[in-house]
Amino acid sequence: VPRRATRFDLHYLNIEGNASPERILATLPSAHRATMLFTGPPGTGKTQLAAEIADVLNRELVYRTAADINSMWYGESEQNVARMFRDCDPDTQVLFVDEAESLLGSRDATGHRADRAVTGEFLRRIEAFEGVFVCATNHATSLDAALMRRFLFRLNFRALDAKQRCAMFCETALGWIPGGGIEMPALGVLEGSRLAKLDMLTPGDFANAAKRVRALGMALTPTQWLEELEAEHAAKPGGTRSTLGFV
Repeated sequence: VPRRATRFDLHYLNIEGNASPERILATLPSAHRATMLFTGPPGTGKTQLAAEIADVLNRELVYRTAADINSMWYGESEQNVARMFRDCDPDTQVLFVDEAESLLGSRDATGHRADRAVTGEFLRRIEAFEGVFVCATNHATSLDAALMRRFLFRLNFRALDAKQRCAMFCETALGWIPGGGIEMPALGVLEGSRLAKLDMLTPGDFANAAKRVRALGMALTPTQWLEELEAEHAAKPGGTRSTLGFV
């Protein structure tokens, strides 16, 4: 799991629906088992929430991707799926499968017998698994419909809303400490206007900017921080639409 470059805070997760992260984290310690699907764009906090779940439960996070499962040999991919679930200790580990769309695509959309077999094996193993299983994907519409029904919680992660962007900017660029007894600084009109246009920013974008700044040993002004964030935003598909006309 990527090392956290910025402070993880549940308040920086913008999740659609009534199943809030706070409520789920409060429920999990007393739950015997749980299956969760995290969907949404990259950088919205899916992987970091999985790590937080493991921390709250005081368990190890077992991180897996398609590279751990797919095999060139006939039938071995399904065996890897079975082995992954079998080897996971429900009492001491949380099983997390990232980039699930590359493994669990719709069986109606694929003509490959091997792909359908892997998805079928997942369906059988999820039903029988007695621990906490988390799947994450950037492309929820690609997943098999039967698989979607296997998840108790389905959380759709979105980009930061305007209030979250301001708070994370104040913390990252201005050094404000949430919950430290000091009110969040008020942004200037120009700063607020520029930040308001970056409506596709995610916590991961702030983390990328922070890692770059630390690697170069820079001390940035708030204006320079905005320039870094605008560069992150512009790198997204469609990310230049919110900053057109701005110099």
